[in-house]
Amino acid sequence: MPTSYLSFAISFTVIAIFWYQHHRLFDRIAHVNTQLTIWNLVSLFAIVVIPFSTKLLSVGDGENSLGPVLYASTLLLWGAAFVLMALAARRSNLWRDGTAGNTSGDIIFGTATALSMFAVSIPIAFVNPSLAMLSWLLIPVVSALSDRIRSRVSLHQHDSH
Repeated sequence: MPTSYLSFAISFTVIAIFWYQHHRLFDRIAHVNTQLTIWNLVSLFAIVVIPFSTKLLSVGDGENSLGPVLYASTLLLWGAAFVLMALAARRSNLWRDGTAGNTSGDIIFGTATALSMFAVSIPIAFVNPSLAMLSWLLIPVVSALSDRIRSRVSLHQHDSH
């Protein structure tokens, strides 16, 4: 598959996932404030940069650290903005009536967990860019394991009360 098609497929998939998460978040928001708007604009900026940073992944045949570092940084920027949107919603009580009390925590935990491998991959990219990109394949594993651990901790805390 030519790299331009692969780059398009990766960009499209990541943007679709982020857009879906954005839509799910704002389905739960009753009203917005300045802080939420600012972090929303930052998250949308990161989404706009995704095709460019994805294209850089194919530069240098896996020997150039710029592509993986910029790509991981772009996704971390989106994740940080998304987490800050959830925090802004919690702090200013912007949630719709009936939104579960743990919604902010779930969003923050899920986003941070899923994007943790991108943070880990940045220093790896300076040593071995190909290995950094391969480390991203661990994202579903890390997310599933952390969800199981969080569920067990939550269940244990609930049982002890």
